[in-house]
Amino acid sequence: MTYSMKSRFSKWLLSVLSALALLSASQVNAQEEELEPQTFFTGYASTIAEFTNQPEHRETNQDVGVGLAEVGFLISHKPTKEIELKSTFVWEHSSPDLQSLLVEAYGTYTFGDKFKVGVGKFLTPLSPVNTYFYAPLNPSISLPMVIANHNLTPRSISGLQVSGQFGNELKIDYNVTYGSYDTNQFIRRGIINLMGNEVFASAVPGSENLESQFDLGGSARLAFDYDFVSLGLNYFEGTRSLIPFFDFVTNTRGEFASRRWSTGADLHFNINDRLKFNAEYWVGTNKTIDDPINLNPNTGEYVSESLDVSGYYAELLYTIGKFTPYIRYERTEDVAGLNPIGNPTLPANQAQIEAFGFTVNDWGTLVGGKTGLAGATDITAGIAYRPIYELLLKFQYRQLSTEQIQNELGSQLAGYDFNKDFHHILFSAVFSF
Repeated sequence: MTYSMKSRFSKWLLSVLSALALLSASQVNAQEEELEPQTFFTGYASTIAEFTNQPEHRETNQDVGVGLAEVGFLISHKPTKEIELKSTFVWEHSSPDLQSLLVEAYGTYTFGDKFKVGVGKFLTPLSPVNTYFYAPLNPSISLPMVIANHNLTPRSISGLQVSGQFGNELKIDYNVTYGSYDTNQFIRRGIINLMGNEVFASAVPGSENLESQFDLGGSARLAFDYDFVSLGLNYFEGTRSLIPFFDFVTNTRGEFASRRWSTGADLHFNINDRLKFNAEYWVGTNKTIDDPINLNPNTGEYVSESLDVSGYYAELLYTIGKFTPYIRYERTEDVAGLNPIGNPTLPANQAQIEAFGFTVNDWGTLVGGKTGLAGATDITAGIAYRPIYELLLKFQYRQLSTEQIQNELGSQLAGYDFNKDFHHILFSAVFSF
């Protein structure tokens, strides 16, 4: 077992032991105070069948897949009115490592509605899509790419959280979380690994989940809730992230360490729990740090590169009895951009260099280039049917499009077709208990 694997396993084991220790301690306190604790346990299993006609999607050499895609277990324990403990484990078909299985494990103490303190691992409390990503809670099978790809915000943060709520008719919620976070991005979901890989699929066959690492960062959210309307304002800053790049000469890919900032807003309408509208818009920047390729050998100064990321989605849902049909439109831009910086031989043709927008600096390195892939667009329609509480059946159709900024260059790069429209059809059965 390598040092990296041992380190990840140790962190995962420590998280589990900490959660169990908190649970045991709370039970002792409850007995001392002669209070009856409240314990809640639930779980689910999601099976997916999916098909795509994307011929360039070669990561698994599969166009059709059927299998168990997601399994989750949640346990919460409330020994007193003020104390709550919660742990959630989620296994996914392509879970990148043991650490990712424990999506949250924390303890909170409530001083009142206006102030609550928690310690542990939390789902990043910004987009509602992230905090409620579990299969039984969503009528759609795929989640909006701008959130689910985790290129703007991580899935979880381990550390300290402070939150609270003010107001009666107009409710104002705040949440501040700070600690370490896992930079694993583009987590694959489903069976054929297309979800989470939509942008890569037509451009870089065989791309993998980016390597996990842990660095410090924090999030802040301010939400307003009045009657059937709610609005959230979000901010995240991290000391380290990863910018993916692709070298068309050596046909290899990798990541550059970077620092990230992102801001977003989410808007929701909920009319009698029947008609719902959800929308989010996010922008962010990843700026490279400590990149030896862009170190000027003449001055010893580091020249940074940045990757701007943005995305949005809007969806409309309407519940009729046990059925919930929905439609969604979403787009991401410069997500997983192909950024071949630092290769002085790419490409040899001066016209191609100019097409990408690159310039050659004094020491022969390409700088200032555009990312090769502009983004992806997804138009989705589907329906969810819940005949009983324990069973949720879903059907979803997606039409996806990926585009490259410089269309005329696409045909010259190893035969990859960057401008591709393709379909993705999914069916899912989710059992809950």
